[in-house]
Amino acid sequence: MVELKQTILFREGGSWSRLEVSRLTRGLQTEVSGMDSKPEYLVLLGHYSKEEVLRAMMGGESFVVTQVTDARDSRLPWQLTPCFCMRRNAT
Repeated sequence: MVELKQTILFREGGSWSRLEVSRLTRGLQTEVSGMDSKPEYLVLLGHYSKEEVLRAMMGGESFVVTQVTDARDSRLPWQLTPCFCMRRNAT
């Protein structure tokens, strides 16, 4: 099994703006996955600390960071495939 490092961002009762997604993509040089049906979640390809995420976003609202290494990890908000997209996925 190939290890797939991912970082889950969760903002309770909130959503992620296009500007935040853009800053994450550019600032961390990674791919970001989101889903309109679960706007409080973003998943980043790779492991990043909360400090790295905040720096890339140039600050931001409260959120939780969780790191996982398995594409089938039960903490993921949806089942991901190794093919990430740099834009929010339509449901």
